[in-house]
Amino acid sequence: VHGGAREIGGSCIGVQTEDCKVALDYGTKFEESSSNQFPENFDAVIISHAHLDHSGKLLSLSKKKPVIIGSKITREVTIDLLQDMVKVQSQKDYNYPYFKHNANKIKEHWWVRDHIALPGMTIKLYPAGHVAGARMIGIHAEDKDVLYTGDFCVHDSEILEGCCLLYTSPSP
Repeated sequence: VHGGAREIGGSCIGVQTEDCKVALDYGTKFEESSSNQFPENFDAVIISHAHLDHSGKLLSLSKKKPVIIGSKITREVTIDLLQDMVKVQSQKDYNYPYFKHNANKIKEHWWVRDHIALPGMTIKLYPAGHVAGARMIGIHAEDKDVLYTGDFCVHDSEILEGCCLLYTSPSP
């Protein structure tokens, strides 16, 4: 767990096998006393939804060529939120290290997928019911299954169906 446990914001969970290393979310931490450093050597970063506590640290990967995976709606909203964060932070701190083009770089490296196979790992995204585009992340690796829920909602709303927690293994 790199962030999001026993703190507000900063969601980032690492899952690693001998062949592959992925991050589940890459969010901004909101408590000033918290370390805001995450590892950057992941094979892929899977984003559950666009809220900045789950996606706001992606700007730190913009100078690399990361593989970022998530839904199309999450990508579009995340990029808008990152651009807005750049605007707000730049007004507060003239030395803020990121610019609008850094957010656009994230969009260039974002793969819109519902499932993906990585070396030794299969990943499948499931509707989470939290906000439009939100996904739970199922991982199958080394004969084990993990379901990362991020934020989810099981109740239907006026605009979204609640998620189904009857999890099916993403294995092929």
